[in-house]
Amino acid sequence: MSTDTTIHPLCPGCKTSAIRWGKDSKGFQRYRCRSCGTTFANRPANPLGNHRLPMNKALLVLNLLVEGMSIRGAERVSSVHRDTICMLLRTVGDKCERTMAELVKDVEVQDVEMDEIWS
Repeated sequence: MSTDTTIHPLCPGCKTSAIRWGKDSKGFQRYRCRSCGTTFANRPANPLGNHRLPMNKALLVLNLLVEGMSIRGAERVSSVHRDTICMLLRTVGDKCERTMAELVKDVEVQDVEMDEIWS
């Protein structure tokens, strides 16, 4: 009797069991479907999308910007190009906008406070 307790993932195409099939270029386990032959890998989701910037470097840049540093100042401190910083800002801003749209709904506004930065 087999004592193999390994849980094999399901193929994203045909939803049948897959077997281990080496590793990809980043070291993640690859699998191959037994019925359709498709190969796939279980990679963790990347919150930065397609950015190749390491997470600790992205967090550094975002923290600098939140603290009021300019984009060029953050570029000098973090050694990340300003175009990359702008793309990162766009990605994070879009994700924040989607999160706010999902979480904040039907909120009645009673008081609005504005300062000179909005005028």
